[in-house]
Amino acid sequence: MRYFFQLFLILLILTSCSHSQIISDGDEKAILSNIQYQINLSDRKFILKEIGAAKILLKKRSFTDEEVLRLEKVIELYVVSKGLFDHEVKLPPRASVELLLSSFCLDPRLSPPTNSEIFLWKKETPDIPYYSEILKRSSKKQQDVFQELIWNLREGVNFNQFPKPMQLLLKNIDPSVESVLRLKKLENKTLQKVKEKLIEFTGIDSVENRYLSFEEVKSNLSKHEVSELKGQFNYSSVDGVDSVYSKNLSNSYSGQRVTFVNPESIWKKINITEYQLIPGRSEIQKLGVFAGTDSGISKLIEDALKESIIRNSQYWYSTRLNSRELSLIQKYPIEALSVFLQSKKAELSTLKYFGQNGEDNESDAFRHFMWAGLVTEQVGENLALQFLTAHEPNLTKNLSEKISNSTKMDLHNNQVGIVAASELRKRNELGWSNLEKNGIQKLNDGTLISIEKNSKIKYGN
Repeated sequence: MRYFFQLFLILLILTSCSHSQIISDGDEKAILSNIQYQINLSDRKFILKEIGAAKILLKKRSFTDEEVLRLEKVIELYVVSKGLFDHEVKLPPRASVELLLSSFCLDPRLSPPTNSEIFLWKKETPDIPYYSEILKRSSKKQQDVFQELIWNLREGVNFNQFPKPMQLLLKNIDPSVESVLRLKKLENKTLQKVKEKLIEFTGIDSVENRYLSFEEVKSNLSKHEVSELKGQFNYSSVDGVDSVYSKNLSNSYSGQRVTFVNPESIWKKINITEYQLIPGRSEIQKLGVFAGTDSGISKLIEDALKESIIRNSQYWYSTRLNSRELSLIQKYPIEALSVFLQSKKAELSTLKYFGQNGEDNESDAFRHFMWAGLVTEQVGENLALQFLTAHEPNLTKNLSEKISNSTKMDLHNNQVGIVAASELRKRNELGWSNLEKNGIQKLNDGTLISIEKNSKIKYGN
């Protein structure tokens, strides 16, 4: 009976303190049934297996539709891992992503979490000076140093009490940090109450007297450990991102094994520096999280696949690659593979709607729109424009030279695709199927142009 009462209180706290909420058994089953690909960045065997499968396929000079989609999985793995450098978790369509994140205790007056602790992802920034800037500079190797800094900023320690290296770090963030912290302290009307609770909990007066080292706070935290939670808990929704769900396995306050699921057909993104992990129990401290590294996964993928991509990409396209394309492939090999895969996906979309991949007609216009939009989704506007422009055979740096009507048509439809993808991304609607719908609409309203008018939409909406 006591356990069920405890569980009820936890659920009550979780649903009242955040826009996030734990989902029901039925909803969880329905959500997980839409997951088609599982990415595990914490499992090196999985990563090496995915890279090995891609290396085998890249020895080929042509690919089946299934192989194109299979190769795209290693691209997704690359994009997800590389996003961690910017503290972003990028979630591919209909995929789950499991990863290890470092975490910070945000309140040294409360107990550290147990391994079975329940946390919800809430989009809010704690009232700690320079918190976001500190997270962006954090690293796993110096996690204890940054944890110490966050604790003492949280408790309002005077600037002159910080060790010299900490003072230099803070001045690097903001040259006027000393006056900012002094003003912050004056404005904090509850500081005395915080001090009293801290003294009561730890027996150490840190607010006015001295700076607390990492080991001092850690030692006191270990004296206030709480009992493990019992039972299994479902995924919970992530605050601020539609249709994204998470589940945590905590390693005290220093690390979190997190699984995110994205059941929708569009990419989703979470900037983890904007979030706090909210515990289900009031005696447990909130946590901040950061990534900052992908443990070398993106470089591992680049090193493993670069040579095969550079060597074999000349056989993938129906036309001979020009010097501008070859230069881009050398510079951006993984992105070049993605650009090619998007061209095959664009052809699949065109076959779906027109039953052909023609030249200079409506199907050609639609294909270029789709290719541009899909490439923009994968590599961004700037790089998409570089690759797509380089692909046009009769285009030189001398823009005053006359270019063919066919090239003008392709360049126009490429640009429409790039702009459309960018607009869909701003609305959080950028995905393969949404691009198709948008392309058909723009073909019907005359935004896309074609030289010939002999290709009709056969398969419709």
